[in-house]
Amino acid sequence: MNSPINTVFYRIEKCIKVYRRFAQRNISAIGEKLTLDQVIALKIIMDNSHISQKELADLMFKDVASISKIIQNLNTKKMLERHFYVSDRRRYSLVLTASAENLIKKIFQVVKENRKIALKGISIDELSAMQSTLQKIIDNCLNSTNHK
Repeated sequence: MNSPINTVFYRIEKCIKVYRRFAQRNISAIGEKLTLDQVIALKIIMDNSHISQKELADLMFKDVASISKIIQNLNTKKMLERHFYVSDRRRYSLVLTASAENLIKKIFQVVKENRKIALKGISIDELSAMQSTLQKIIDNCLNSTNHK
């Protein structure tokens, strides 16, 4: 049996972990006190104004409880506002504050640079092949008869 550290899945996981640490370090370096997950949540909410908490959780690969905590922290930091629906007081929409929108625009300049650095030396063809291969792995797992 192959050692787990010699598998493609280990490399994928390591790549994600190394990139997240790299990205967090660069976001923190510009003086922002946001976690990478908070930045991602703000950007997704900014781009999808009527997204539900469940949809946000699915997009971020988090459970709803984790998303609730992220939203609460962003609300406390005055980055996010909850606007309750008149027709259903149990539901609310999430709206970025003006300062959060400006901050996300600033941070995404750093994100673009992070991506440029991380993808240095990788051709468009290599990226396309990688995306295709990763999608095949995803499809294989989702379409497996063992998948529930």
